[in-house]
Amino acid sequence: MEIRHLRCFLALVEEQHFTRAAERMFIEQSPFSRNIKELEERLDSQLFERDRRKIRLTQAGEALVPYAKYLFTMLEHATVNVQAISSGHHQILRIGVSEGALQPRLASLLSELKAEQGGYSIRLFDIVYSDIRDHRFR
Repeated sequence: MEIRHLRCFLALVEEQHFTRAAERMFIEQSPFSRNIKELEERLDSQLFERDRRKIRLTQAGEALVPYAKYLFTMLEHATVNVQAISSGHHQILRIGVSEGALQPRLASLLSELKAEQGGYSIRLFDIVYSDIRDHRFR
C-alpha cells in the first residue's frame, strides 16, 4: 500500500464521485481508478460499492477511513516537528482544540507563553470528541 493510494481513497470518500475525486487529485480518471483498484487488490477487500449513479463505502472501506486519516495526521505532525527542530525550536507544544473552544482567549494565552518562555513551537490542531474517547489523540 502506498501513500498515493490512500490519498486517492480519502478523496473518493469525500467526493463520492470518481471524476470529481480525480480532478481534485489533479490526475486523469483512469490512473485514479487504477490507484483505487490497486489499493483494493493490496488489501484483498472491496472498499466501495459502485453503481451507475453513486458509490458507497463497504464495511471494509469504513474501517479504513480512520486509519488513513490518522496516518496523514501523523505525517503532518512529523513534517511540523522536523521543520520546528530545523528552525531551532526544540520544544514543541501541541494543543488539540475542539469546536467551541475559546479561540481568542486561547490565542492570547499562547502568545503570552511564547513571549515569556521563547524557544517553543506551538502547534494547534483540530480534534473531535470521538478521537479523544477512542484514544486517537496523540
